[in-house]
Amino acid sequence: MFNVPGMTDCPDCGTPTRVLAFPALNRRRGNTGLSEDVIVDGDAGCFFHPAKKAVVGCGNCGRFICGLCDLELNGQHLCPNCLESGKQKGRLAEFDSQRTVYAGLALTLALVSCIIGPLALITAPVTLFIVVRHGKTPGSLVGGSGNVSRVVAAVLAVLQIIGWIVWIVWIVVLAT
Repeated sequence: MFNVPGMTDCPDCGTPTRVLAFPALNRRRGNTGLSEDVIVDGDAGCFFHPAKKAVVGCGNCGRFICGLCDLELNGQHLCPNCLESGKQKGRLAEFDSQRTVYAGLALTLALVSCIIGPLALITAPVTLFIVVRHGKTPGSLVGGSGNVSRVVAAVLAVLQIIGWIVWIVWIVVLAT
């Protein structure tokens, strides 16, 4: 639309726009944990250490951070603030200190109701609810997904419900 030198028209509105990319995004680097001083005027400085060259942007808040502030967690680069707030608010699963293992809970309910039959009227539907509702919830912190436990618990719960239906139908048929 407009022909201004050094600028590109926005594809949506046609306004002349100049885009400046973060130079470190195109640079490969080894994570040495060391920061370089800002050498060139065009380089971005670290949010926390303005005299240090930014090497990466925080994957959460987008702040430019230097090699000292770059905290890599499962391939994601985080600044110290985002790492700390994620840890405190429980948003980072890597920092879970405890977790409810729903697969084990469902299996326990199913097995207890096998031992104490009348409990199955309550525990079998609850077991199925837990299996369906928490089917994708991560398992134990120390490993194991609990898929086998979920399947066994679901099968036991369905068999218990079928058993109760058959028993009730049989009682009704005998009563008539």
